[in-house]
Parts: sequence; C-alpha cells; structure tokens
Amino acid sequence: NYGHIDEETLTILIWTFSLLAILSSYMIGFNYRIYGMLCRFGRRVAGRSSIGKGDTSDQHEEGGDHVDRNIVLLGFHKIAAMLIAHFEHHEPHLLAKVHVIDFHEHIMPELRKRGVTCAYGDISSPDVLEHAHHGDVRLVISSIPDSMLRGVDNLRLLQISKQVW
Repeated sequence: NYGHIDEETLTILIWTFSLLAILSSYMIGFNYRIYGMLCRFGRRVAGRSSIGKGDTSDQHEEGGDHVDRNIVLLGFHKIAAMLIAHFEHHEPHLLAKVHVIDFHEHIMPELRKRGVTCAYGDISSPDVLEHAHHGDVRLVISSIPDSMLRGVDNLRLLQISKQVW
C-alpha cells in the first residue's frame, strides 16, 4: 500500500475497467458503425465537412486537377484489372480517362506504367474520395464485391460517390 491512490478512486477504476472489458467484447461486432459515428461527430466538432486523407501524388505529378480523368474505379479488384487490360488492348485512349482509388499501394506503380492515375485511400470515406479526385466524374465503377467490403456495401459506395461528385 503506497498511498498514492485512495481506496475510493481505486474502486472506481476497477469497476470502470471491468465494465470496459466486458462491453468491448460485445461492441467489437459494431466497430465499423462506431467508427462511422465517431467520424461524423469529429467532423461536426471540427466544424468542417471534409478532412483530406490519402495519397494524391498524381495531382502534383500530372499538373493538378484530374479534369480529363472522368472515369473513376473504386478499388482495383479482378473486374477492374480485366477492364484496364481490355482498355489497354482495344481502347488505349480510354486509359487517359481512368483514375483508380484503392487501399493497396503495391498496385500503383504498375497502374502508373500503364498511364492510369491512382490514389491511395479508403474508398468508403467521403473525405478520401473528395481529396483523391478533383474534376468532373462521369462514371464511377466499384469493382470490389460486397463480400470483400467491410462496413460498407457497393450501394453505399455509390451513394457516397454521388454525394461527393
């Protein structure tokens, strides 16, 4: 007994940590919803509608806005890879109109070699989408199946895209 914490405070700490330990195991199934609520709350408290995230190095390398890049691929999965390969062989002029936003950085050097701009970020975040592509978007393609998405589905991704662009 060192006396640096009185008995009443210690009791409160023990009960608090016990409750947190029990509740956290139940709340882990709702972690995406909780994260979404905390993000919305944080934006309201900060008093702004967008907080930029993600790597948008293509904006600086290729002269700023993606004005001519009006086809946006959300995620780069099998469908997107086949679409890019098709464009490369049959419609190469369309590659200059494509911009990819994905969570995996390792695909970006290969896409850049093919003439496709890309940005790194969470495709389910409106803030990331707003910051990752500037200019007019005429077509949004979500190439990741719902079964691989966490905390969001393709319908919600398209609703977010419509809201942002």
